[in-house]
Amino acid sequence: MIVNSLRDATTSFKDVIFSLSKKAQEIRDKAEETFIVGAKRDARDIQALGGYVENVIKGFEDTISEIKMRNYGDEEKLLKGYKKLIEEQINLINARIELVKRLKSR
Repeated sequence: MIVNSLRDATTSFKDVIFSLSKKAQEIRDKAEETFIVGAKRDARDIQALGGYVENVIKGFEDTISEIKMRNYGDEEKLLKGYKKLIEEQINLINARIELVKRLKSR
């Protein structure tokens, strides 16, 4: 009787572990799929900007190159300031996105 109970418990435990493993695999597969779809969509959105992206990248690279020419003390201050500027531009972009969404839904 005890042996049968232990066998049943072991089998039940194996089933739970197998089920959890299968569910984890499904979640991982779905996450990978979502990431790939998101990455493709992001690439398509960026590509739609065309020449604007090239200008932004060139401006960024030129700015970083200029900052690198300074001594380390100045470079650190300039990089912190540049980072703050980029963060503020991101905030502006996010605000504009929200405005466009609201205007579009009217």
